[in-house]
Amino acid sequence: MAQRVSGASPESLAQGQSRPAVVIAGLLYLIAAYQRRPCPCLAGCIVRHLECLTHHDSVDPVIRQICCAIRDTWVTAAVTEAEPRLH
Repeated sequence: MAQRVSGASPESLAQGQSRPAVVIAGLLYLIAAYQRRPCPCLAGCIVRHLECLTHHDSVDPVIRQICCAIRDTWVTAAVTEAEPRLH
């Protein structure tokens, strides 16, 4: 998985209380960028956004559950894309 730029954990980022709408907007932007050009760094950023939303106090419980449920898919994408391809 890609390294964190700030070194902060998703829990500590969530405690900074960014507005959930801003985090969700960033998440959607990253997903669209990944769709255009799959990249393990983007997948890693998506994972961190999902984790932040999962631990955010102000996020609706349904959104938290969805973020938690799809996180593993994105972790797999980050790891799979990072592995060298043999041709």
